[in-house]
Amino acid sequence: MQVEVPLLSQDELLQGNPANTPSSADIRQRVELAQTLQHQRQGKLNGQLQASEVDDYCVLSNTAKDLLTQALERFNLSARSYHRILKVCRTIADLEQSPSIEQKHISEALNYRKMERYLSQLP
Repeated sequence: MQVEVPLLSQDELLQGNPANTPSSADIRQRVELAQTLQHQRQGKLNGQLQASEVDDYCVLSNTAKDLLTQALERFNLSARSYHRILKVCRTIADLEQSPSIEQKHISEALNYRKMERYLSQLP
């Protein structure tokens, strides 16, 4: 997965870490908590889920189901892509400690996928 990160201005670089930006330690703590949740729920990390396990552990809200259905049709996604997106969605939801995958988690995962496809087409 690749994420586009905007360039910082010289002023932003000189100011250091702005007050509303989480520190690396804060982010690490969120990741460790998400990994603990994953191990407690399914005994492994989301990325290690088999296709047959995805439906058991990647529970979607109704609005999330609707958005994912639209994306599947619009982008003609394969079953493999579908499962990969769901695992990323589950991880995003875990980082927020959300018990189910919501529409915003689907949107975020689809944006990562869009970036991945865009970068793969560059020369």
